Amino acid sequence: MPRFEDEHITCLKRVMLTRIPECNFAAEDYPVIIKETGLEQAQIEQWGKHLRARLPVAQDRETFLRSTGEPDKVRGCLCF
Repeated sequence: MPRFEDEHITCLKRVMLTRIPECNFAAEDYPVIIKETGLEQAQIEQWGKHLRARLPVAQDRETFLRSTGEPDKVRGCLCF
């Protein structure tokens, strides 16, 4: 699967910030993300799964989600 574009990651992070500490997208999040990014729901779900797997500690997830640097330089590349 190709890497997500920076704009996709920005949107995913912004929406996921509203879901801290569990970091699970809600049903109403998908249409918003799909409209903004053009991603498919399965891609969005996979990004969330990877986020939770790679950052199992809630505080680490929040730190990542609030980061604004190059997405692929943050803790093991969560840009998939």
